[in-house]
Amino acid sequence: MPGSFFHPLPLKFYSLYFRTVGKDVKPLFIVLLFILFIAFLVSAVLSVSFLLGVKPEWDSASETSSSPARPYIAVLLPDSRDTFLKDLLVGIHQKAVKDHIDLEIYRYGIAEGSQSLNLERLTMARIAGVLLLPSEDPKITAAIDQAEKRNIPVVLIQNDVPQSHRRAFVGPSSYQLGLEAGRLIKSLKISSIHAGILLSQSDQTKQTVQSSLFVNGLSDGLEMSLSDFSFEERISPPGRFAGEELVWQIMHDDPLLNVLITTNPKDSLSALQVVVEANRVKKIRLVAVGEDKELQEALKQKVIQALILRDPVRLGEEAMSTMSAILQGKPVSSYRAVPVHGYLAGQHLP
Repeated sequence: MPGSFFHPLPLKFYSLYFRTVGKDVKPLFIVLLFILFIAFLVSAVLSVSFLLGVKPEWDSASETSSSPARPYIAVLLPDSRDTFLKDLLVGIHQKAVKDHIDLEIYRYGIAEGSQSLNLERLTMARIAGVLLLPSEDPKITAAIDQAEKRNIPVVLIQNDVPQSHRRAFVGPSSYQLGLEAGRLIKSLKISSIHAGILLSQSDQTKQTVQSSLFVNGLSDGLEMSLSDFSFEERISPPGRFAGEELVWQIMHDDPLLNVLITTNPKDSLSALQVVVEANRVKKIRLVAVGEDKELQEALKQKVIQALILRDPVRLGEEAMSTMSAILQGKPVSSYRAVPVHGYLAGQHLP
């Protein structure tokens, strides 16, 4: 067009241009398709790994090769935030870090069957073992046995379920608690002992008074034969405050009752409540077990005459050490004792 700055080129020029450039672009296009295909494959593999719960672990030294998978341990505890459980986790974690073992913490509620149901779910997961602090649950024995059938070792902490096929128990035995209670009562210098004993249901099921490990330990701690002192032994029912009714019954059955002994924090709080309500603080010497602040304060005020404390940090370390030995194929004892420490009213607590 006259006066126009645009001069159309001949059609042959455009045809020749696209044929020449197209030859150069075609290899680049193929390379781009290949890169996209590789990216798709990598994305698919990572997606499948995520769905299966596989977590790649990278070697921190070279960052080019993967390190061997570390054992994965589940810790199943009551849904509580008390000091004992916090310190227990401190001990477990310290030993796990030292032995290069990964942990996952799970909680079970107060509803009946919650504990056994959670354990059953864990045995279906990809875990190497379970650390369990059991409470009263009639189905827990079957759940522990099921885990053992799947070759998943269960190490019990603090509370034993001796009729189960648990791999090991870590904690103070009933005999240890009885021995320490007897030693403390002996220090109180009571002339004629009429004792009431609240035993843990899980520890003493199907045991008679004569064969009770706790009572035998109590006798040894007092340095007296069973016939030298009067005692009444009761099995504490499940439930947070179920022990209160039991304490009232013991007080009613023995008007001369002057010593009341508990074997777990739950019953210790129940017994403390009843003794205060009944205005029997000066007549009944309460020997309790537990780390609750309320119990420690009652000891300072001499409402409780003796208090037995466990060592939760060491308990956690010993439990993790036992599990570590099991995973390494080392021989372990089915029972690992952890000492307890008793204190009289007026003594300094740690």
